[in-house]
Amino acid sequence: MNAMTRRRFLSITGATAFAQLAPCGARAASWSGRAFGAEAQITVTGSDAGCAAEAVDRSLDALRAAEAAFSLHDPRSELSRLNARGTLCPSALFAELLNAVDRAVELTGGIFDPSVQALWPGAGELESSLSTWNGIRRDDTRVALAQGQLLTFNGIAQGFASDRVSAALRDAGYDRTLVDMGEIRAQGGPWHVGLADPAAGLYGTRTLNGGALATSSPGLLKIGPGRTHILNPRDPDAAPYWSSVTVEAETATLADALSTAACHMPADRIAALFPAEPSLRAVTLVDPSGEIRTLRPA
Repeated sequence: MNAMTRRRFLSITGATAFAQLAPCGARAASWSGRAFGAEAQITVTGSDAGCAAEAVDRSLDALRAAEAAFSLHDPRSELSRLNARGTLCPSALFAELLNAVDRAVELTGGIFDPSVQALWPGAGELESSLSTWNGIRRDDTRVALAQGQLLTFNGIAQGFASDRVSAALRDAGYDRTLVDMGEIRAQGGPWHVGLADPAAGLYGTRTLNGGALATSSPGLLKIGPGRTHILNPRDPDAAPYWSSVTVEAETATLADALSTAACHMPADRIAALFPAEPSLRAVTLVDPSGEIRTLRPA
C-alpha cells in the first residue's frame, strides 16, 4: 500500500500542539523521521530532556525491528522474503503480529485480510478461495503461503510498531509520550488530536489520556477503475461504506486493523464489535456525503 494513503490525512491535518500541552516544568524530547515509508514522530516529556532524548533514541530500536520484519519497502524484510519465497521461519516478533492478525480477522469476519496484497495492480489475482488468511499454513517454526498468495501488513504493522515503541518508552520510565506513525499511540495526557476527512474536512478533535487512535480514508488513493487502496477481500470492486473511519482503542494495533476493515462494514456490524472487544472505545464514521456519527459501547 502507498504510504501517503489511509492514515496520514489525520496526522497531517490534526497535528498535536505540544507547546500548549506540556505541564509546567516538563521538557520535551522528540524525533521526526520516516517509518514504513511515511512520516513518523515520537514525543516524550520529562524533567530531564537529555535523558528523554536518550530514551527516544533507544525506542527507535523497536521501530527498526518492526520495519525489518514487516516493511514492504525493504526487500530484506521478513515479509518481503515470505512473499518472494512463499515460506518463512518467522522471528518471535513476526509470530506475535500473526497472532494479532488472527484476532483482527476473527473480529471482522474476514473483512480484515492481509491477503489483499495479491489484488493490487501487477500482483495478479488470487487463484482460489483458499488464498485468504485462512489459507496460510503455519506452526511454531514455519509460515507457508497458499499458491498465488501475497501479504501486506500495512493495515496493522504501523499500529503494532507504535505500540512497541510506546512500550519501550514506558520501560525506560516515561509515562507521558506520543508516538505518531499515522496511528496515534499515547501514554499519559492530555494529547489533543485533530479529526479530519476528505469529504468533511477538519471536523473536530479527540483528547487522549492514553490509548490509541487510527483513521482510514479509502478515497485518498485509487488503484484502478472502481477500486480504492483499501480493498474488500470478498469483493475487491465493492465501494467502501465510509469516506473515513476513525477508531479509538487501547492499542494502536487494534485501532489500525479495525479502522481498515470497518471501511467495508456497515454501521450495525461495526456496532457489534464493541461487545466482542472490550478494549474498543469509539468508532467515528464519515459517509461520502460528509455526515458524521460516532459509535460507542452501549
